[in-house]
Amino acid sequence: MKPKYILIILTVVTIITVFYSCKDNPVNPPPVKSPRDYTWTVDTLNIPDAFQNLMRSMYAANAEDIYLVGHNSGSQIYPGDGQMWHYNGKKWAVVRLNNKLGGFFLYSIHGSSSNNVWAVGSRKRSGEDFYRGFAMQYDGVSWKEHKLKQKNGLYGPLSHNEIYSVFVESETNVWACGAGGLVYHYDGNNWDIDTLNIPLAKNKERFELVKIVGNKNNKYILSNYSESWDATTRYYIFHYKNDQWAVIDSFAERPYYHPFGVTDLYYSSFGELYSVGPEVYKRENNWETITLDHYTWIWGISDYGKDNMIAVGTYRAFHYNGSDWAEIKALTDENISYQCVWMDSKNVFVVGNTTIDNTGKTIVWHGK
Repeated sequence: MKPKYILIILTVVTIITVFYSCKDNPVNPPPVKSPRDYTWTVDTLNIPDAFQNLMRSMYAANAEDIYLVGHNSGSQIYPGDGQMWHYNGKKWAVVRLNNKLGGFFLYSIHGSSSNNVWAVGSRKRSGEDFYRGFAMQYDGVSWKEHKLKQKNGLYGPLSHNEIYSVFVESETNVWACGAGGLVYHYDGNNWDIDTLNIPLAKNKERFELVKIVGNKNNKYILSNYSESWDATTRYYIFHYKNDQWAVIDSFAERPYYHPFGVTDLYYSSFGELYSVGPEVYKRENNWETITLDHYTWIWGISDYGKDNMIAVGTYRAFHYNGSDWAEIKALTDENISYQCVWMDSKNVFVVGNTTIDNTGKTIVWHGK
């Protein structure tokens, strides 16, 4: 046989051997990294001439499009601004709003996409001695205020109608809640306002709806009520189904007794309701208490599936891997109170506020 034919045959045999060898021994993808093993970087959100900058609510469309809202004490550098920050995947920046929308306070932010983000809070107009509800929407181009109807809450005529929480299902289904037992709903064209009812004493003060969460089929609200500032607080959870709100849980606060959490409510991506406070609580037919290793007051929780969850609170953060909860040691810091958290398959963002003195700065940890 001629040498050139021998060379061709050998080449073909080599190619076939390599092909089937690759099929039999594929290159394994790198193992999925646990948040417990993430490398963490930190950003400090601080306006030099602002006494306090304390962000408490976060919405992330993705890891390169994140909003924060909260309290800012005021700045000459950013007059009227500082209540909202945005992360574009590279850096954090103040969102300039005041010149367009006037003065306001922001308490909560949520969205359904990068082009449908909502922030809510309150506004006090010149000459008025009460706060009106405030809501604005980002449509992918600019922020625009929504003119809300005003309704007498349980406090009295138009008094203190702050909006504390917003849940965005879609552009045509937005829910919000706040002071005075008021629930707001937007259908894409109009706002409706409803008032939740509980058996109240004569003094109908201090009934606040502090968090609303859910999905297409279920909505939940966490609320609290007290007759005065120093009276016992009673907590309620409302469930909305079949166009009706109903109380499904309640308790009167007393030392060392919390059947469910009172600081935040969370509806997971896998359809389970959680609340947080002294512990983490999961609700199925009844509330299950999940005790963490350290006594840490929990302020926020997030998930990327039922076997990948993170809870954050005073000084510490914890991760659940489907088997156990463990402290994320890299985040332990007795000068930071962690407020909220968001995660996807490769990233975790944890937002905290410094507690060193009366001044306050926002710290954002990014793990990946």
